[in-house]
Amino acid sequence: MRSSSLLAVDCGASHVAVGRFGRLDHGRPKLTQCAAEALLPQPRDDADWVAATCAAAARIAGRNGMRGVCVLGLPPHLSWHKTLQLPRVSGRRRRQILRFEVAQLFPSAATEMHWTAIPLAADKDGEEVAITAARTATVTALCAGLRRAGLWARLVLPAWLVLRAGIPV
Repeated sequence: MRSSSLLAVDCGASHVAVGRFGRLDHGRPKLTQCAAEALLPQPRDDADWVAATCAAAARIAGRNGMRGVCVLGLPPHLSWHKTLQLPRVSGRRRRQILRFEVAQLFPSAATEMHWTAIPLAADKDGEEVAITAARTATVTALCAGLRRAGLWARLVLPAWLVLRAGIPV
């Protein structure tokens, strides 16, 4: 196994799971360490969820020594996404199209949301991308709490994109 690894933190609506993935010589990811904890009682709102999630992640990191730079997965109730097909255009035009689409999908994106576009597939005609967004205040609070637990998010995505973006195949 190569030395490169990925620490993934899955922040679910009712649980936190932390996994360390290595890469086998032929490139496929391999789970090398994993721990999870339920969020009990169920959080009532976003602030309560952030506090419970960070506390659970701190306990996991403390028990298992899984600390460091990570890719963070958000649950469906905190993240939004839309897939779209982009034509093959210059990088400048691509950015213009993405900003336009984000403004249409998330009118408050400029002031209240963080968003990014993740390439999913490409062909001769263009590419398919997933535009993902989450509330800035929630992501900022979550990342600050996780840093106190020893987990530094280098990428924050909806949970379904974490391994795809973290370990390109």
